[in-house]
Amino acid sequence: MAERLGAAAADAEETGRAWGKEAARRTRAGACVDVLVNQLTQLGFDPAVEADGDGTKIAFLQCPFRDLAEAYPELVCNLHRGLCEGVVAEVGGGNIEAFATLYDPEPCHVSVSVGYPGQE
Repeated sequence: MAERLGAAAADAEETGRAWGKEAARRTRAGACVDVLVNQLTQLGFDPAVEADGDGTKIAFLQCPFRDLAEAYPELVCNLHRGLCEGVVAEVGGGNIEAFATLYDPEPCHVSVSVGYPGQE
């Protein structure tokens, strides 16, 4: 439907960002990584969390939208990117450092740094 209506990757990302911000507002508790993992769990991504340098890597072990992502990766993966960005931006205390899509060499994960540059 999104493709038929002319939606682009940027539209999907912006929609995801708004969705993520709203989800974070409803949660209202916890660090940005915890809120993001909670949201991804609720959506069925089965996230796996591991330390990654100064941050956290969250792998999407199962994409509940895999069939759609394979058919429309620009829309679906950017929707998920925006969702992650929206949650982290709304909760604060971290930054999205990397987002890997279905077709990246190390697919389907997000890396989040905790804290902000210059913050002790």
